[in-house]
Amino acid sequence: MLRTKSLLFLNLLINFSTAEWIEPFFTDLPEYVKMELETFETFTLIKFSMDEELPVPFTMAYLNGYSESTKPVVEFTFSYSHYLGFELFQSNSRWAINITKRQDYENENNQKYGLTMIADSKTVFIDIKINNIFDNKPTIVALDNPCFVDELNEDNYTTDCRFEVTDIDGMVNNTITFKIEGNNNETELFDLVEVERLTQFTNLYALVLKRTLHYEERSIYTFQTIVFDIGGNEFSFYTIVRVNDLPNLPPMWTKIFASAQFNEKQPTDLIFEAKAIDGDTGIDTKICYNLDFEINQDFSNLISINDETGDILVKYIDRDFLKINIFPFNITARKCNEFTSYITSSAVLIVNDINDNAPEISFNDEKNVIRLYEETIEKLFSSRDLIIKDIDLNQNAQYNVYLTPESHAVAFSLVPESGYQEQSFTISVLQPDILDYDRTEDFRDFELMIIATEINEEHSTNKTFRVELINWNDELPSFLQSEYIFEVEETVSVNFLIGNVEAKDDDFGDKIQYYLSDIRINVDLESGQLSTKIDNAFDYEQQQEVIFQVFANDTLQTGKEDEKIHTTSTQVRIIVKDMNDTPPSISLPWKFLSVTENDRFATITDEIYVRDPDTTASLSLIIDWDLSFASGQNVSKSDYVGCVEIETEEISRNELKTTLKVNSSHLIDYEKFQLLFLTITAIDSETVINNNSTNAVLSVTINDENDNTPEFVGNTLTINRSVIEESEADIFIGLIHAIDIDGPGNNEITYSLINKDESTEGWLRINSLTGEISVNASKIIDCDTPRREYLEYIVHLTDGLNENEGEIAIRIIDTNNKSPQILEFNNIVRIYENASDISLTTVLTHDEDRDEPHNLILYTIDTKSNPELQRYFEINENSGELRVKVLDEFNELDRDTEPSTYLVIIDVADNMGIGIHNKNSTSVSVILLDINDNAPQMPETLNFFSPINETFNENDVLVEQFYAHDIDEGFNAEVTYKISLIEPIEIDNGQLLNFVNLFSIENYENKYARIIAGTNFKGFSGKWAITIVATDNGDLGNTGPSLSSNATYEIIINPINYNRPKIIFPENASRLRLDFMSTNIGRQLILLNSSRLSSFEAIDDDAGIYGDVTFNIQSENDDHIYFELVKFSKKQCDLHVVRDIEEKVYTVSLIAIDGGGLISERIYLTLAFIDRNSQPYFENQEWKTSFTENVTGLEEIRFIPHAIDVKNEGLTSDDDLFQIYYFIDETYNEDAKLFNLDSVTGELKLNEQLDREEINHHSIRIIATNLETKPDIRFVTDNALLIVSCEVIDVNDNPPTFIKKYYVAAVSDKDERGLKEIIKLEATDPDLNDIITYHIVKDTMKVSNEKELSSVKDTAFELISSTGVLKLNFTVQSTMTGYFEFEVEARDLVDHTDTADVKISIISDSSRVSFIFDNTTNELENIDQDILLGIFSDAFNADCRFDEIIADSEEPNRAILRVHFEKDYEVIDGQIIKDKTFDNVLYDTLINQLKLKLNLVLKGTRDEFLEEEDSNLNLDLILSILVGVLSVALFTMIVIYILQIKRYLRQIKVLSEKKFEPTAESFHNVKAVPNTNLFSEGKQANPVMMNNIENPYKVDADTKSIISTDSDDFANLNDSKIFDINSSVDKNQPSTFV
Repeated sequence: MLRTKSLLFLNLLINFSTAEWIEPFFTDLPEYVKMELETFETFTLIKFSMDEELPVPFTMAYLNGYSESTKPVVEFTFSYSHYLGFELFQSNSRWAINITKRQDYENENNQKYGLTMIADSKTVFIDIKINNIFDNKPTIVALDNPCFVDELNEDNYTTDCRFEVTDIDGMVNNTITFKIEGNNNETELFDLVEVERLTQFTNLYALVLKRTLHYEERSIYTFQTIVFDIGGNEFSFYTIVRVNDLPNLPPMWTKIFASAQFNEKQPTDLIFEAKAIDGDTGIDTKICYNLDFEINQDFSNLISINDETGDILVKYIDRDFLKINIFPFNITARKCNEFTSYITSSAVLIVNDINDNAPEISFNDEKNVIRLYEETIEKLFSSRDLIIKDIDLNQNAQYNVYLTPESHAVAFSLVPESGYQEQSFTISVLQPDILDYDRTEDFRDFELMIIATEINEEHSTNKTFRVELINWNDELPSFLQSEYIFEVEETVSVNFLIGNVEAKDDDFGDKIQYYLSDIRINVDLESGQLSTKIDNAFDYEQQQEVIFQVFANDTLQTGKEDEKIHTTSTQVRIIVKDMNDTPPSISLPWKFLSVTENDRFATITDEIYVRDPDTTASLSLIIDWDLSFASGQNVSKSDYVGCVEIETEEISRNELKTTLKVNSSHLIDYEKFQLLFLTITAIDSETVINNNSTNAVLSVTINDENDNTPEFVGNTLTINRSVIEESEADIFIGLIHAIDIDGPGNNEITYSLINKDESTEGWLRINSLTGEISVNASKIIDCDTPRREYLEYIVHLTDGLNENEGEIAIRIIDTNNKSPQILEFNNIVRIYENASDISLTTVLTHDEDRDEPHNLILYTIDTKSNPELQRYFEINENSGELRVKVLDEFNELDRDTEPSTYLVIIDVADNMGIGIHNKNSTSVSVILLDINDNAPQMPETLNFFSPINETFNENDVLVEQFYAHDIDEGFNAEVTYKISLIEPIEIDNGQLLNFVNLFSIENYENKYARIIAGTNFKGFSGKWAITIVATDNGDLGNTGPSLSSNATYEIIINPINYNRPKIIFPENASRLRLDFMSTNIGRQLILLNSSRLSSFEAIDDDAGIYGDVTFNIQSENDDHIYFELVKFSKKQCDLHVVRDIEEKVYTVSLIAIDGGGLISERIYLTLAFIDRNSQPYFENQEWKTSFTENVTGLEEIRFIPHAIDVKNEGLTSDDDLFQIYYFIDETYNEDAKLFNLDSVTGELKLNEQLDREEINHHSIRIIATNLETKPDIRFVTDNALLIVSCEVIDVNDNPPTFIKKYYVAAVSDKDERGLKEIIKLEATDPDLNDIITYHIVKDTMKVSNEKELSSVKDTAFELISSTGVLKLNFTVQSTMTGYFEFEVEARDLVDHTDTADVKISIISDSSRVSFIFDNTTNELENIDQDILLGIFSDAFNADCRFDEIIADSEEPNRAILRVHFEKDYEVIDGQIIKDKTFDNVLYDTLINQLKLKLNLVLKGTRDEFLEEEDSNLNLDLILSILVGVLSVALFTMIVIYILQIKRYLRQIKVLSEKKFEPTAESFHNVKAVPNTNLFSEGKQANPVMMNNIENPYKVDADTKSIISTDSDDFANLNDSKIFDINSSVDKNQPSTFV
């Protein structure tokens, strides 16, 4: 039978004469050859691998072990070596294997080779694998291009568009990916998915819509589809997808409005427009219109629509009568033939109001008089009571509301303070304290007026009401004293009079009652007399002072609903005098008490104290053995009674010190009891009142001595223990239990192991503390060699003094830790390929494990590396016999189509049971002998000599070597070829030529064929199918028929780009007039004549991609960015808009490019988008011009820029042009009357003269229209309006003017010559760009003191002509006095002048005053100096003169103003001014005026600031010292706090019961734990928990501190009745349990 060949083997026999072939058999491999070597006992397997398409010849490897004198002899057993070109040659005195034939993985004969070498009793199997490197580009062909898809499909929809992708590298182990590139987000819209594997080299893919497409977004998508194989080879393909439009869209608006606004009572009807077109532009259904009104808002009698044109008619509306100013409605546009398809837009008409109504104030007559409780927050008018109404709208209906007179109105709030139309208001009491009936008679009865005034103050109304106050209980009582102090003995009896408290109330007729809540004290309701309620109400020892509150209530009730009784309180402090009535207290040591057994002279503690605060106390302390007890196993009373005794020492009358000792005649034994609880009683024999004694319980721990030997517990030595062989370290084996009855510290046992077998030394270890036996080290325990069952040890115990020993045995559990061993057997077998059911060989093995099943072996064949082995071979799993299975015709050994040699790997594994399996393996080589029975095998693809195109001529070679492999050998494998059929698949030019002899074939070497061109290929571009038949020669000496095979192959003849494309539509310089209103993004464009714009088209006679034309649009001014060309066929595209465009002309250019990159001639287009109803528009809505002022401007003429009318675009005849008219809009402003405009030419002139100094700029608005008369401005679009800005050109006809006519300043001897800027003169000139210069008028200089100033008067000052700054030009002496007077002049460019007078006085520097501001110098310089100086002049009642402004050197953000003052032209000393600043009224007024008028912050004079800084320094020093003192105090308090906290923590610690969790060992070794009640071992040994032990103080546990130093902290609480929780003893017998 015939099978597909998967592996081709070559048998190579190499004989060697003398040299030995040694491992690794091959050496010095080149880097492009990889080798793997696997060595078995009887053979070696070597695997070579290399990439395809390596340049030949190349060296694969060198033979190891050969020299020049030992030439090997090579013999091939069969003749298929020509596929590999395998040859042996000599290179550099060495022998190498050379590959001489090109290896192409796409040729199935070149994919894998097998060889067998046997020499020197060595067998070497060689595999040679050729790697596929994916070196060919994939190709893609669209079965439909363009592809048509409907819009509105769901996401991830698979279309019917199919694409074939072919990769001659094969699709096996190949990954085909796609990349989609386009300008319209095609990557997110489209994808290709595999739907079918057509052949080994071709897959079928479908186009998938990743997202729903909408025709309205785009009707055509053109994009590049790039296909990649796994090797990164790519091929691009031009894809066109056309979207089919569906009638699914409603109409869309082309003109609509959302709102319109107009005044009520218009004299004529108004018209508004609404226009819509069909949303499905290809259908263009006629549109009908209607209006819809909401329920109860039917305004159809006022508003209507023309159902054909969409014009909306609005009739006369009186808003005041209708009381409606907003008229909403819906405008609906429907397809006239399909009323279910419509679009609705909401619109609203807003009617503006006319102010002709005043606000009206209304409230009920019952509100004319309002009675109101005094000092009560109440609402006089609710929102329902007070209503103000103005039926006008907007500002006309807005009004402010307030109350008068203000003296009474301040007590009330009116909310809100303003209203609109009808508004509810509330009037409430805001300041109830003003409305006091008792204190203010003016407010008992008064009138208030409500005034409502419109915000424009056109209308105002008012209305009055009366308020009467009602008296009620609103005053609180108060005590005469904030605290009352009384002194009382602690033993006073019931009804003892303590003292009186007193309170008063300002309310007339009010009475006061007293009460308190203390259970010990009573107060008289009326008089406030205090007395005791019980005997012994006070206890000095518990509380030296008693503090409580006494409350006073008033009683006045007037009937007011929410009237309340008022309550106040005062504090009463009773100082308690001491009496002797306190029982003594016991203070126990804070540490744990213990004593060692058998110690005759031990002192247990000397820190027991008895204290009594009574001054007459007589103290003693005894042990109460009846209430004492011990804790232990079977303890009896005689074991502990009398074992201890006490000695007392009197420290003072109030304190007794006691020592507790062991009674030497009665020794303590730890083994009898471990804890001793002593009840001690303190007695005060002088106590008069209350109990005279106190009990306490003291615990003493008995310490143990070591006197017992440790013992093994129970069967701890004989129980079964085991350990697993080769266990890991620290594995737990068992626990040795031992016990020592001694107490803690003496019962600690140490464990150790002694080996009885020295060979097992170090295998196990024992924990010396716990007795845990574990593995000492990993993997050291072995029971196999030699065989052993147990590990024997001696366990040694010691407690430090006493020792004990015992023997243990631990069984070893065997593990499967030995692997099977392979013995020698026959591992090379030769059989015929059709063999069946025969034995091949038997595998021999051995295993050393001790126990079964660890030493039982299982045999299996390893089929993972070669699953085919299980088809042919089997092995007996117990005996290891390898056999060939019983085979049939479907499963047989065939060396022609399958391997000629099988390497059978045998796995051997032990442990037939559950657990670890140790494995080993060996192999058997099975070599098959051949028979002959196969026909030639056709190759899958053709290996073309070079790419094929139209330039091929007759006899040019297409395929150099065509080979159909016959896997038989010799003569039977020789093959001849012929072409049986040629037929076209896809023809590029669409014309079928004579193709009978298009291809021919030539045979050579009895194995190969050469495919050549049978004729010239020009005109034959496309895809062709050729069928080839291959026939072999049959068996040698056999008369049977030859065997044949045939296959059909595709041959693609690629086209050549011979021609350049040519655009045939549109023509060059075409002007396309397009309908602007019908233009939509991504849709086909509509011409102004309502026909569709034809597709752009080019011609190119080339075939294939070279006849596929792409259009490109460009421009010089970015006009092209608004458009795209959407390709839908090889030579056609549509023009679409891609972004919002304007109603204007766009200029673009167009070229066509074919698939080979040849470009057509460029053509130029003009695209005019025109609105059929459009009006002219100005390209720029603003234009600037100028006219000269005065009479000159009347002669000047200007021409405005002409408007553009897109309806004229593309028209060549003047007769067809639309005329544009221009008008001045008089409604824009009053400047319209100044100008005259020619409506046809756009000539602009002046009607009257202009004056720049009065108004330097004018503006008018010009309307462009097709109407001969001026249109209503409401219906003119914004772009049809031109704002003309007219600048008035100046004529210099005005003189300069000084800002001041008189300047006054001063200089002193501190001012520096040349640096001091005295004043700055300033003049203004209204003329434009005029320049003013400043000069001192000659011969005007005068001085008041000729004697001192005459020498400097002519040069005393320098006036900077350009800035007007007057500078000091002489040195002022301290002796100089007087002043200078002179005139200054300001002159412009045409010698217009103005003059001013200047007076400069000489003063001393002490006359100047410096004021510091919390403002910058810029802020101070930029304010009005006249206002600033005027404020200072008014404040100090003197003329303030400016000197200078400087920055504060210490604080740059502050400014200093330096001035001086004059009175009656005499300079005032600066100190006088400074002294006046201490007048608080004057100074505060000055600060407020500066802040209010100029926003300046005055900080003070310079001297004040320096004094303040000095005081601040002193204050800082004081604060620093204070901080230091407080820090020391804080630190001291923290230390005291920490010490006190520690003190309390110790106290809490001893009161707390610590947790104790016993372990397993603790049941055998019980320890006494401090501060717990676990006193001894045994069940319920806790005396608190034991019912059989008499313990009357069980409930009192831990109620008292055992720390002697802390006992006083709770001394007064220990015996308090409040804290007494004793429930089992006499309440009169205080006790403490510790």
